[in-house]
Parts: sequence; C-alpha cells; structure tokens
Amino acid sequence: MIFVDQTKLHDPEKGVNGNCLAACVATMLQVPISMVPEFEDMGDDHFHSIIEFVASQRLRLTYHPGSQPPAGFSIGTVNSPRFPGLRHAVICHDGKVRHDPHPTRASLEPERIWFYETFELWEVA
Repeated sequence: MIFVDQTKLHDPEKGVNGNCLAACVATMLQVPISMVPEFEDMGDDHFHSIIEFVASQRLRLTYHPGSQPPAGFSIGTVNSPRFPGLRHAVICHDGKVRHDPHPTRASLEPERIWFYETFELWEVA
C-alpha cells in the first residue's frame, strides 16, 4: 500500500481546514490526493459526499462504530494531538494505526480510535 500524506495542514487562525481525511481516502483508493474532493471544506455534509465519491469509484463505505475494529485496512479517527476536541483521520490495519498523514506522524500511538470506516469492493452487475 502506498500511503498518501495530507497537503493542507489545519490552521484555524487562517481559516484553513486540514485534508487528513482526503489523504486517507486517497490512500485507501490508491490514487493521488489531487483526485479526491476537498471533503474538509464541505461542512457537516462531508460524510455523505465521501460515500458518493467512493461509490463513484465502484467501492462501498461501511461504518463500524464501537470498539471492534474491522480486519484489514481502514480509516480511523483519533483525537488530534495538536487541536484538542478535533478529530484527525489516520490509516489503520487490524485496529492499529499504520499511517498518520500529518508530517509529524504524532498519531501513530493514539490513546483512542473513535470510529472506523472501511472500504469494500462494491459488487457491480
């Protein structure tokens, strides 16, 4: 797997939202981040936009709440080590963080992963 790093870092003073989630979606799809929409600027409806984008790539997004991580690669959300109260997207494998798209890699040993989103092949007739 080729891990993709984020290209925009969160900077609330400048009104910039980081694109860690887009980097994780690009990693899961194995495409350049430039091919992924800027979910970070879509507001509260970004999750619906992610589902639509992933579906357009002939994949399905499955949400796994709770403490049981899915097997294989997934996107997990951890507490941001830089901004308390903010979530930060990371790539997990079997429930363990494998890639933090932020250049500091500060989330490689998170205290708690909030939720998982896995990508599965979408059956096409």
